[in-house]
Amino acid sequence: MPLATRVSAYLFLLLSLLGCGEKEDAPAPPKAPATNSLTLVTMTPAAGAKVSKESIISATLNYTLADDEASAFGYRVDLLFKPTVSGVTFTRGQSWVVVPDKKGTVELTFPLISVWETPASVPYQLQHPVTCYFYLQRMTGPGQSTIIARTPALTFTE
Repeated sequence: MPLATRVSAYLFLLLSLLGCGEKEDAPAPPKAPATNSLTLVTMTPAAGAKVSKESIISATLNYTLADDEASAFGYRVDLLFKPTVSGVTFTRGQSWVVVPDKKGTVELTFPLISVWETPASVPYQLQHPVTCYFYLQRMTGPGQSTIIARTPALTFTE
């Protein structure tokens, strides 16, 4: 066999073994994992508005739970407030709504009188001006939760 034919045969064999002779379809890029989200749609009074102890906060929020979210205790959207103590949030009374599906919209109403004035013996006092947060929470046990999404801080004037 002539040298040129042998070299061609070896090159063909080598390129075939290396996979250079034929292109395969490139694999699809991996999909970004779905994430938990919570978005404030409307709120009255609006952030920055003047509030008093007689004010009632009403909000509509959109939420999404990631596909892999699972909790035997469920999920909820809660409204919490900034106290005079740093590093925590608090609330009093019914400030939450249960999340019924993986994705949807919830409405929440909360009277500020519930947190406005509290006796000095109560551990958390409302910081003024009033700042609140909406949290999407994974319930981990009775009365226990983990925050999995949140809105930015919303501050009012007085």
